Amino acid sequence: MVDLGFEDGFRIYNHGWGNVASCTVRFRVDSKDKEQPFDHEIELSAFEEESELVELKTRLAEELEEKQRAYLDGEIEFTGTDLDGGTRVDTRDLFIDVRFDDDSGVEEAFSEPTFEYEGQFDVARDSYEISIPISQYIRPDDPDRFTVLLTAEKSSVHRFRVKLIENSGKILQSEPLSMYVRVRRVRRRSS
Repeated sequence: MVDLGFEDGFRIYNHGWGNVASCTVRFRVDSKDKEQPFDHEIELSAFEEESELVELKTRLAEELEEKQRAYLDGEIEFTGTDLDGGTRVDTRDLFIDVRFDDDSGVEEAFSEPTFEYEGQFDVARDSYEISIPISQYIRPDDPDRFTVLLTAEKSSVHRFRVKLIENSGKILQSEPLSMYVRVRRVRRRSS
């Protein structure tokens, strides 16, 4: 999960990746052309729950000094620990809408999510749906951010798609996703 609730950039929160040994954020500015190479690459330190701040304000101020808004399109590539304790490399898409004020600094558009919704995978079932009612009120053209936290009662692997149905009836559906859920066991001491 990417948290934009910081004036100067964003942090990456680890929900189910295992310990992140290395992480690289790559992005291009104002281009969705997948053939265009990434303009920026940022190497992050290893982290378990939360990355260091990925600083954008200084990095983008000169490049976008005349613009009020920019779109960052890219990817997060990380090396994490899988359920068997092995190492795996994975990549996630990254898309961020950045707004700038008249002084070319980052505006307080980096707002924290207004709500977190939760759902739980059923480890005993195959081919089922989880419905998570989402209710967000925003004014037209205003941004809003929310998170969806998916859990499971025990360590497991889940393959799924996310479908978002807007009030207008428009349906947005993701490509197939895989999620590794690791539930740590608590060892109890016997007396």
